[in-house]
Amino acid sequence: MECSWRRHGHSPISMALLFFTIALILWSCSLAKAGGDLINDVCSESRNPPSCIKALHSDPRSASADLKGLAKISINLSTKSAKSTWKLVDALKKNATNKSLKEIYDSCLENYDEAIYDLDDCTRLLGSGDFQGVNLRASAAMAYAGTCDDNFREAQITEPPQLVDASNNLQDLSSILLVISHLLEGN
Repeated sequence: MECSWRRHGHSPISMALLFFTIALILWSCSLAKAGGDLINDVCSESRNPPSCIKALHSDPRSASADLKGLAKISINLSTKSAKSTWKLVDALKKNATNKSLKEIYDSCLENYDEAIYDLDDCTRLLGSGDFQGVNLRASAAMAYAGTCDDNFREAQITEPPQLVDASNNLQDLSSILLVISHLLEGN
């Protein structure tokens, strides 16, 4: 008696390949769903959920990333933002003619230097499993951006809109890292 699947022209190898392919498709779909759910979970707790979702989805690695992977992505995005904001402040300072404004820009450059240092250190801390350290450094980076903004308010000088936007972006990105590091601490 011959097996019915052989009568229909299906070899054991082709059947195994079919089952393997189906299993692989189902597994990859569940990973994509898990990655999307994880991003939504993280972003729902962030300072700016729509910005968070857009930022994390801008990196293709996020689709299959776990919390540590999302932390690495967030560190990279935050560091890039801090460095580009530092360059913006430096350019604004070079074009400033007002002494008080130049002093504010000098202070902001120091703030962003510190933010960059703290964000760079997050990579080391994440690698060593010091999630509380990551949280503290991300919080500090966020505060440094806010301190630059405060300098303008205290001097009653209008902060340039592009600097306001850049500062908000860094604070939004840093808040993502805060959420992730907090979640990692709980695991």
